Amino acid sequence: MFSEMAIEAEIWEATKESDAILVADDHGIITWITGTCERLFGYLTRKELVGKSVHTLVPGAIREKHADYFRGFWDAPSARPMGNTRILEGQHKDGHTFKVSVTLAPWTIAGRRQVKASIAEMGGV
Repeated sequence: MFSEMAIEAEIWEATKESDAILVADDHGIITWITGTCERLFGYLTRKELVGKSVHTLVPGAIREKHADYFRGFWDAPSARPMGNTRILEGQHKDGHTFKVSVTLAPWTIAGRRQVKASIAEMGGV
């Protein structure tokens, strides 16, 4: 059996320079994040986000609604794009917002439910 640390190291090495990915537990706490994702949201180190709520990365005006959506995801967890009927926004550390595309994928790692979010900035859309 692989240790959680070994699995994290493999995932980190495979994705750290290319993909903006974060992993959160079923309570919405960020457990893992790539450097690309950190930079997308304006953070300098993993320590700034790991252990924090995923809702930190959502604009304040929609944070409460996002928390409802997040809880609802666990009612029927499945890999899927997020926000098919609405424009999604992320919130940068400096407070500005930007449009994003997010794809979710549930998984269990080390016996704990997690969700992987792959995030892409939408630019001028």
